[in-house]
Amino acid sequence: MSGLELTIQFFEGLVTRERPGGYWSTFEEVVRLLGRKRRTAFAGALALSAHGMVRATEDIDVLVHPEEKDRLVREMGARFVLREDLDTLLVYADRETGTEVDLLVAFDPISLEACSSPARARVRGKQVRVVSPENLTAMKVVAAVDSPGIEAKQRADVEQLVRSGLIDVNRVSRLLQDEAGREYAKYFITVVRHVRAHPARTAPKRKL
Repeated sequence: MSGLELTIQFFEGLVTRERPGGYWSTFEEVVRLLGRKRRTAFAGALALSAHGMVRATEDIDVLVHPEEKDRLVREMGARFVLREDLDTLLVYADRETGTEVDLLVAFDPISLEACSSPARARVRGKQVRVVSPENLTAMKVVAAVDSPGIEAKQRADVEQLVRSGLIDVNRVSRLLQDEAGREYAKYFITVVRHVRAHPARTAPKRKL
């Protein structure tokens, strides 16, 4: 079972305890709504889980290209109620399950690339689009630098992505340098050096 499947399985029974299967029901509906809107991708904890880093989450994050936004918003109105509109963040709640769905509207070169060039994942026979490991890393670096209040959490995710071996460190560094700025690339390189200096510990082997 994939990390994404494990996350969904866990929360369909926990987050919506009063409505068993609610999280999965919401997820399925979001997958249906995204349909052929190719410049969209699951982000946040679901993207991390899709790449093998199972992460607890109570909501569903979707990164959407601004040109896809209006059509998706119209279609969501049938089942989802808009709770908050912050321009680049629209917070919805599923009328049937109560599960929250956050639409993250891409606005900078890194997030625009992330939703335009997604990776693929499979969950229960369904193919879904998720933010690629490299773009996810770059987005989390930007969030860490721009938002000190969540820096520790974002840095921990970046470290985990670096340790996963799924990303091309040089590509992420160039992406940050070119599209965000030197400060962001420097932060990322600092994290990479820390990871390389402190390899993940493994449990000692027991003697038989």
